[in-house]
Amino acid sequence: MNYRTLMDNINVLFWNLKDEFTVTMANRTLANFFGREQQFYNMKNMDCNHLTSGEIELIFADNQAVFREKKKVSLEKWISDSTGKLKLLSITKTPKLNKNGEVASVFCTAIDITEKASLKKALDITIDNLSASEKFFNLNFQEASNGILLSDKNGRMILFNEALCEILQYPMEELIKINLFDITHQEDLPKSKYLRNMLVNNRIKKFKMEQRLLTGNGNYIWVNMSSRLANGGHAEFIISYIEDIGERKSAEETIKEQQAEIESKRVELEFNKLKNKFFANLSHEFRTPLNLIFATLHLMESNLDRNKEHVPYEKMKSYINIIRQNSYRLLRLVHNLIDLTKMDINDYHLNLKKCDIVSLVKQIIEPVKSYMEENNREFIYNNQLEKREIICDPVNIERIILNLLSNAIKFTRVGDQIILSLREEKEEIIISVRDTGIGIKKDKLDLIFEEFRQVDESFSRGSEGTGLGLPITKYLVELHGGTITVESKYGEGSEFIVRLPIKRDDSVFTEESPAGKIEDLTNKVDMEFSDIYCG
Repeated sequence: MNYRTLMDNINVLFWNLKDEFTVTMANRTLANFFGREQQFYNMKNMDCNHLTSGEIELIFADNQAVFREKKKVSLEKWISDSTGKLKLLSITKTPKLNKNGEVASVFCTAIDITEKASLKKALDITIDNLSASEKFFNLNFQEASNGILLSDKNGRMILFNEALCEILQYPMEELIKINLFDITHQEDLPKSKYLRNMLVNNRIKKFKMEQRLLTGNGNYIWVNMSSRLANGGHAEFIISYIEDIGERKSAEETIKEQQAEIESKRVELEFNKLKNKFFANLSHEFRTPLNLIFATLHLMESNLDRNKEHVPYEKMKSYINIIRQNSYRLLRLVHNLIDLTKMDINDYHLNLKKCDIVSLVKQIIEPVKSYMEENNREFIYNNQLEKREIICDPVNIERIILNLLSNAIKFTRVGDQIILSLREEKEEIIISVRDTGIGIKKDKLDLIFEEFRQVDESFSRGSEGTGLGLPITKYLVELHGGTITVESKYGEGSEFIVRLPIKRDDSVFTEESPAGKIEDLTNKVDMEFSDIYCG
């Protein structure tokens, strides 16, 4: 390898001077530093207009002292490279003398020491921090129990103590090669970068953050990192105090799990309490109509025994009505229990078809009017539509409306109003049942659609119930793609609002269910209102 080739392959800027103002040779490293072709510098004179100020400062400045004093010159200068970045160069210019003691030429070298200078500065700052910090004034850097880290704004680790190595389970020679951002958990990284950026831009003075760091064994640990700018406010460097909080986090997670378990058991106990109450109420619901049926049958037998020849017609008719009403009540209860079981396993299906909702509602409410009169309620029907076809299950729409009207009768008093409204809003059919009854307490509004709930258990009303009606109604409304909401003011009344979509996919149609089922042969109004006693 010849001399020129050797000079071109060293990572040192090299050039040779003939005199103070003339370059005879420059290596490839120097040419690359300034973004030049290598031959550019051959016999280049300081007076050349094509040289940059950086080139003149590096190559020709201080030449006079070397040639005149015939002494080696060593100095450091900040010079901009071809990209405009400032680099700290360690420059040496060595004169070569001839036999007469005159300078024949000068060999010049420059080495980039920017990185070393940065490390030196960081080390000086760290020492300043550790001695100046009140918190660590009497603390030996290497003997600190918590980790101490000096890093730059880009997460490069510059200096740390042995405690941090132990916390992160890395040897010191490996940890120095790792960027802090590379071992920060991905969920914590955005916040960490954001806070560090706020810090270096002097928008905050310090910050604390709990985050996860990847250890040498491949596991993440929780640490509490307290960070601030290095002493003197150097924006390039951040000093952090790192505490291992893995045990505390583990304890917190254990507490959370225990709390969740306690809450789960509380909910389970509450549910069991409701369920037990429901079944206690259910036994009453079965027993009461059965007792009435047996008592009525006993009265009928007694009357027949006393009046074998003259059967009292009116009494017998009254007895038969009691048996019918309580039979409907039992039938309704059985239907609700069966349907609720199907709904719980998503095995309840609609029989959808196109239907004029105006005509359907009119048919539903016609037999209701007599019940309203018998119970001394003022019933008002407010229809704002002429004709409107929707896709629905008519049988279950009837069930929804009758359930809401039945509910309104139960929670109103003699003389109260019950208003059924039908209107259209934004591609939805609105069915509203409003009353001027007792209303619902605010803290009970969220409970009324839950299974087994009876909102007003203390109110003395002429009706019975299991608390299944409204949950079933809500399920049927949602099965139609609609919603049901309630608005109420305690002591003034309530309003239940059903919203049904007008547009539905025709592909959801199913065949009508065959006739002959018991619900097709009985009076729906009698069954839905069977737990209301006239009064």
